[in-house]
Amino acid sequence: MNRRKGFTLVELLVVISIIALLIALLLPALARAKQLANSIVCLSNVRQIGLAENMFANEHKGFVQPDTDSSIMQYTETPDPNHTMFAYRYTTYNPVTNQYVPIGAPVMKDWASALVPYLGGQENQTFMNFGTNGAGSKVFLCPSDPTINDQYPGYQLFNNVQTGTNGNTQPTPAGYPGYFQGYYPISYGINADIASANYNGQYAAFNPGWAFQISSGSTSSSAPTAAAGCKLSSVANPASTLMFGDCGVRPNPGGIDAQGSNGLFYCDETYYTSAYTYASGLPAGVNVKTLQAVADDAALRDRIPLAPDVLPLPLGDAGGTNMGWLRHGTTINIAFVDGHAEEVSPSDFHNVFVNPH
Repeated sequence: MNRRKGFTLVELLVVISIIALLIALLLPALARAKQLANSIVCLSNVRQIGLAENMFANEHKGFVQPDTDSSIMQYTETPDPNHTMFAYRYTTYNPVTNQYVPIGAPVMKDWASALVPYLGGQENQTFMNFGTNGAGSKVFLCPSDPTINDQYPGYQLFNNVQTGTNGNTQPTPAGYPGYFQGYYPISYGINADIASANYNGQYAAFNPGWAFQISSGSTSSSAPTAAAGCKLSSVANPASTLMFGDCGVRPNPGGIDAQGSNGLFYCDETYYTSAYTYASGLPAGVNVKTLQAVADDAALRDRIPLAPDVLPLPLGDAGGTNMGWLRHGTTINIAFVDGHAEEVSPSDFHNVFVNPH
């Protein structure tokens, strides 16, 4: 009678070794494929956001939603007394009852929630809860952003955010100093040189205490001037000027970022600006209006999420821990003012404008 011959121990070890070798060869390829897929999704996200911004401007007299605080826009400067230039919210969301409750006076929406109706959501929804089961909110999240699975995902959106009945901010994450305003599920930054309203006729402003100016020319000796005042038509090079992009790097837990208590420089806030490039020690020949100048400015560069072998780590991140900078390795995704989007490497930063003039 013939007996079936089984595998010998040597043959089993050979098979196992071959399988292990194949896994070792395939895993990096799978990781690269996943990274590429995530980058494509991210690029699609910023493109959608950029197109939504253009649709918003077309319906709001050419203006984009400010990242400026309501205390200026509604009570100090009052540029929009009829509430037609920008988007406002007239209700507040009660998470206990899952209802929207009327509020006494309209309050400015944050820039992301202002775009929700142009991304398939409803007027009363925020960027955190629109679409089927809130799925629309993913358009504001880079799938490669390592903070999105955190208890408090994302970064500081900064102004006019409404999440519930207890004010405009989430709780400060454990381990962070009190000046952090809480994180929101968003991975992209807006160009503050465009989206900040002018304060007292000459400054751009986030709030009454954080006013800034940008350069009127391309060199560090150029005089400072006001920002675009939220008007897209004042942007000189729409096809080359950043409107949105990958943005945000977490400071060290319990520590501080590059500029300590100066909130304008917090690297975990979702905006880009060329402010102070005209006054900083940039390398010779760098155009202070460009993203290259932002990357070369020790205070402003820290919010750019690039691998540390491309840009130095934020000064507060002395331990070299991964707090948001590692997304697409050596590139970031950018939506430009004209609505198109591109994957941009640091070698092209000198061709990308932040300053709208």
